[in-house]
Amino acid sequence: FGGATPARLGLSLAKAARKTGRMSPPLAAAFGRSLREAVTYKNADGLVRHAGDVGRVQAKSGSQAALDALKLAQEPRDLARFARLAEAKGTKTRAILKVAGRAAIVLTVAAFELASSLFAVLLAAVGFCAAVKGAAERLTRSAIRMGRRRGRRLRPQRRALATARPPV
Repeated sequence: FGGATPARLGLSLAKAARKTGRMSPPLAAAFGRSLREAVTYKNADGLVRHAGDVGRVQAKSGSQAALDALKLAQEPRDLARFARLAEAKGTKTRAILKVAGRAAIVLTVAAFELASSLFAVLLAAVGFCAAVKGAAERLTRSAIRMGRRRGRRLRPQRRALATARPPV
């Protein structure tokens, strides 16, 4: 069997889905282009990658989930996203595909973008707090230095006032 097993399973499933009409027309066209390129240029990388993605979905979440993914996918990149979803969610993938449909991968991408944006905002907030803290420390240090200077100037006057007797 070896490393090509998911690709072989995926290709068999893709062929079956295409014959039964369970593959979206844009994806079927993309598979056809990959197949023609594989025959013409003797370069089957694209076809093997697409079939491997279908095989990964099938291996992680079952044949029905793979067929659902083939029906929902509009382009080969969608298959790769469905494969990552299947690896992350396992047997729950089919339920996610049934409930959310194509929005499952859109929501996954949106969730990633939201998380990265929140992380950037968090880093900006930490940077802002560090800048404010540094400014407060510098201000405090300068106030302390100024107070010391003022204290040195006033010490002789204070001593004179302390030793002087108040008039009676």
